[in-house]
This record gives sequence, structure tokens and C-alpha cells, in this order.
Amino acid sequence: MTGLYKNRIIVRIFLPRIVFSLIALNGCAGLYQGEKVAARNTGAPVLVSPDSDHMIWCGNDALIYAYDESDYERYFKTEIYWYDIHTGRKVMVGKEGDDYDNMFPVEATNKQQTEEDGKETGDYFIFPMACTPDGKWFVYLDKGSLRWDESGVRGLLDVWRYEVATGKHKKIAIARDIAGFDNGILSPDGKKLFLGEKPMEEVEMPEPKWEIVWSELEDLSGAVWFRDSSAVITSYWGRRDRNDDMVVEVVSPERKTVVFNPDELRNFNLFYSDKEGRIYVYFWDKSGKRHIVRCSVYPEEKATSCEDLFVEGDRKVNDLEVFADGEAVAFTEDDGRCIKAVRTGEERAYCITPPIDTLGNYRISPGESIRISHDDRWLAFDLVRQNETGEGIGVDLYIIKLNKD
Repeated sequence: MTGLYKNRIIVRIFLPRIVFSLIALNGCAGLYQGEKVAARNTGAPVLVSPDSDHMIWCGNDALIYAYDESDYERYFKTEIYWYDIHTGRKVMVGKEGDDYDNMFPVEATNKQQTEEDGKETGDYFIFPMACTPDGKWFVYLDKGSLRWDESGVRGLLDVWRYEVATGKHKKIAIARDIAGFDNGILSPDGKKLFLGEKPMEEVEMPEPKWEIVWSELEDLSGAVWFRDSSAVITSYWGRRDRNDDMVVEVVSPERKTVVFNPDELRNFNLFYSDKEGRIYVYFWDKSGKRHIVRCSVYPEEKATSCEDLFVEGDRKVNDLEVFADGEAVAFTEDDGRCIKAVRTGEERAYCITPPIDTLGNYRISPGESIRISHDDRWLAFDLVRQNETGEGIGVDLYIIKLNKD
């Protein structure tokens, strides 16, 4: 069965997403460094929580994150929190014990977590997925529901949502393994869910009812919505014969699925869409160089119009986030002294955090370690906390207010 979701939350800090190189940064000898530059571009960093990662922006004013106080010598014990960035208020929305059988009850196929059980015990085995743009709802997978489907081959999971105002948990759907979709399951208007291939099992969605968009295809990954919520774009995952195909699930004005092979893209992976409706992908060209590309997609013509933003060069980059207007990129480097940003079309990068050694004995987290708020005004970032010998002993979560202008 696929989908060890606990490991996807925590261990991902040691398994970095694809390492990029930005040709625009080759001339970074003149990179702006130091506290004065950081102070001019940002506010002061705020420690949200030690031993925390997997952050998701919930609207522009709150974060969802996973807290884990265990060390790396034993199994994990995680709590999921909602955090108000203005007041510092924290609310636990889920927790899980460190008993392996409770984490992955594969043998307990018919055991279903009930809403009443959850209210009584507070045990929600949560894999965070996404928040609605207004921050009122948080969608997650219940890992405790992991079970085989009717074929006995693929896994099923219950999809739940949490209402921030009331603290209530409601089961809203049943889906196949969709962890690879990340926050792409929710449309920008907050009214549609893309859950991939439809399973045989189903459950009635409580009020307010959201539209579920099902696909007739399988092995899809990396969902990215058009900004007007009219269609969701996916690509194939783990299918060498289909890795060049782009799948557009059109929702309105009429439902249809368009599959085509863009001439400009090969073996690509989707990761973002901006306010202008452009999508962002990364792929390798025939020479083996990695590209980050911005594309406009035209489903009716089965065509794309793409431009290279970054091409592999000499400077290696771990994680990156695109600002919502698509005009700047924040990124991290293995040996970086700060979190940096560069405007598209420009060569000079600049720090958007103070030097990390001014915050403590830290190094840049190698995984998916930065998240920009939807209004481009806040940055959440992880730093690896080290002991005297330089060994990583934890991951701490910070936020900092940005002045992108």
C-alpha cells in the first residue's frame, strides 16, 4: 500500500525536493548580505515553534504546522496546530501517538474513525493538505483510515475538513492516495475539490457542500488549478510512457478532459500557478539540464506558450517559492547564509531574512522549507537546529514580514 504519510511530513526535511540551479545567480558575488539589507526588506523574524515543520498558509493570517518534540532516535509523536500570526494564538487541531499500529492501522481495514470518537479523544491522524483561500476551512487526510480499496491493491483514505471558527471536524469524502496533489486539491475559489480517480466508496458531504472534481485517469500527480477555478492541470507520476503528457480537467463552462503533449516540455513536474493564470513547471532538457519554466496553457488549442525563468547553472538551490504576482522567486541554498529572493529577469539576488547565524546555531533546511503567504507579505521558513558538532537535532519554524517592494 502506498502512502506512509507520517514519513512524508517529517522525513521530507532529509529528502529534499529536486535540487535546482539558477543561472541568474551565477554572478552573485555581489549578493546583498547583512542585517542592514535584511532589515530594509523585511521585519524581524519570529519563532513560531521549535521542532516544527510542514507549514501551510491558512488565508493570509494563519499557519497550519506540524509540531514534533521527539528526537531523531525514536519514533515521531506529532501535533498539528493552527497559529494566528498576529496574536500568536495556537490551537491544536490534531495529534497522534507514537504507537506504530495506531499510526498505520493497515490491518484494521474496517475500522473507521467517527466524528464522535474524534471529539471525545482529540485523536485525528492528520496529513495536512490545504486551506481555503479565506482561511476558514482546513482540509486534511485521516491517516488512521488508511485501508485497501475493493481491488485489494490500492489504498483509500478519508478526507476531512476542520472549521476554524467552530473547531469542528467533518468527514467530507473518500479518496485514493492523493498526497502528491498537496494543496492543489482545493480550487482558488475555495468551492471545489480535485480528488483524482473516483473510488467505489463514497460518503455524503455535509453542508456547506463543495463540488468534487473526479478524474477518469489514474496515476496523476501535482495538481495545479487555473486561477479562475475553471480547470485543474495535472501530470502523470511514475509513468515513463506518459511523463510528457499534460492533463487538463476542465470544469467550466462544460466538463471535459483534455490530454496533450506540449512540444516545449519534457518529463515535467507541476508546482505552482500565479495570479495571472500562468503555471510553473520544472523539467530536464535533452542535455540533462534542469529548467524552471512559466507557461500559459490553452486547452482548446492543446497548446502552451512557455518561457524559461531559470536554467541549470553553477549555483545549486534546494527549495523555491514563486511570489503570487510571478515577478519574483524566493529560494534557499545548501550553504546559504540567509533566505534569498531574485526578481525574474534580474541577475542580482538579495537576502529577505537576516543571516541565519544571528538567530542561533542553524543551517538552511534542505527540504521544502519556505512558504510565502498568498498576499506576498509573509514568509514562513524552517531552519535546522544544530548541536556543538554541527549535527541536526531539530527543525524550528519562523515567520518574517516581507516588504517585497
